[in-house]
Amino acid sequence: MSQTSCIRHPANARFLKIYQWQLDFCDGNACAAALMSYFEFCHNGKLQHLQQSKTLNDELEKTPQGRTQVETLLQWHTTADLEKAVLFYKRDKISQGVKFLASKGVIELHSNPDPRLWFDRTQHYLFIPEKVNAWIDKRFPPDRNSIVDKSEMPGKTLSSPSIVDKSEMHPRNIDNEQLRKIDNEVEQRIPKNTAKKTTTTSVERSTAVVASPSPVVVVSSLASGDEDPEEIADKLTEEFGLSMPQTRMVWEYLSNQGKGYVLEKANVVRSEPRENLAGSFVEALEKDWKPKKASGPPKRQKVQPAIQDPLNELSSEEKQAEVAQMEMRLETAKARWIQAGADQRSAWLERMDIISRKLAPMNGSEPRRGFLLCLAAILESAREMKSILQSSELTAGRAIAA
Repeated sequence: MSQTSCIRHPANARFLKIYQWQLDFCDGNACAAALMSYFEFCHNGKLQHLQQSKTLNDELEKTPQGRTQVETLLQWHTTADLEKAVLFYKRDKISQGVKFLASKGVIELHSNPDPRLWFDRTQHYLFIPEKVNAWIDKRFPPDRNSIVDKSEMPGKTLSSPSIVDKSEMHPRNIDNEQLRKIDNEVEQRIPKNTAKKTTTTSVERSTAVVASPSPVVVVSSLASGDEDPEEIADKLTEEFGLSMPQTRMVWEYLSNQGKGYVLEKANVVRSEPRENLAGSFVEALEKDWKPKKASGPPKRQKVQPAIQDPLNELSSEEKQAEVAQMEMRLETAKARWIQAGADQRSAWLERMDIISRKLAPMNGSEPRRGFLLCLAAILESAREMKSILQSSELTAGRAIAA
């Protein structure tokens, strides 16, 4: 017998249903009981679609398309989704409730099992009804009329496959056209102008506990300065996969430094790929990371003035005289080298640089021009020194005679 209400509830209005036995199971933790009720609701919907997916995959397996339907009981919810589902509780209480249910063995926590959605940091949950049914069977024996008999739980009428059956896909062959469809779908769910590595994109999620449990597709946007601090903290937590202590740190910086400071650090973290998004974001807040300055245009190099050739400033006659004088210097150096003995040659070579020394003639060969230039400079230096000494001696003699 169906029962109507004296209130005309709006269509698809969210509601929360908690049984007394759920509160007892959760040791009075109302948030955990509400979460368990929500996970049960979503799990029932998954069970209804599981057999349909398997039947369809059995038919598709006979075609080149292969098994394309997902055969898993994993649920995916963001913290914002869970806040809408349990109505009264916020992030801290929800996190404590999830940990409590996990410690009881009622749920298991997983990441996205699809490697193609590596960027999706939404938490995946696996509800384990066997744990709850075992507790109910012990607390309320089957021979007693209990609230379990009146509940909407499937109990033992629906057998849940093992965790391997729930999270493993059957082997399948996907052709190139199917791969392109998957890639295009993933690409459309990624916000524009953002790096894939640092963007958190939600995939198909179940709605909160509503009259119609049809799934919706939600694409999360990046936090902006137009939003209130609570929305900014939620989006940054989801995007970077922050833990509860890290989220509290974000709240402190939003309160003390302001939204502009926090959003600037988020943009710095997004600017390049990071192996640890959460750790990088926390370090950016603590160490005040700054955006990299865009490199300006390269500075123009000053054009070095060309070295002037002294010969270019001379007249043709002066050039001829200069060239003749140079040739005479080289001929003099050549004659001195040929006439010199071994000791003298060794003394000259010691005064030369390494390059000129390597140009020294070997086995009576003709001296090279570069070698003769160096030798001429040495001879002229020695001649100049000798002239200076003679001039000094002459000056000293005249002074003594005076």
